[in-house]
Amino acid sequence: MIIGTFSKSFASVGGFVSGPKAVVNYVKHHARPFIFTAAPSAMQVVITLEALRLMETEPEHRERVRKNAAHLRGGMADLGFDTLGSQSQIVPVLVGPDELTVVFWKALWDAGIFTTPVLPPGCRRTGA
Repeated sequence: MIIGTFSKSFASVGGFVSGPKAVVNYVKHHARPFIFTAAPSAMQVVITLEALRLMETEPEHRERVRKNAAHLRGGMADLGFDTLGSQSQIVPVLVGPDELTVVFWKALWDAGIFTTPVLPPGCRRTGA
């Protein structure tokens, strides 16, 4: 099986599951994340294809993203935030209770910083 995401890695939304039909059907009907799925729009497919093209023809962008993510992780750690041990270009920041997460997200938005808050059921509840 091959499973992938378009949500963060390709600046789009959604993802894919590929493999034997019986297994794919089982995943589609039994996996918890299925509640968030829908067919991708034509625009999302085009965005994903263009991102793939850029990755193949302009690899310097990938290295820049890696360096930016490492810089962000270090800065967030210096400020006392937990990035959950992430080593990828996706840098999660554990904020705490849902209400605080929304307030934090809104302050970033107002400062011109685009982030995406993730709240349960899209993630596990932290108990904070």
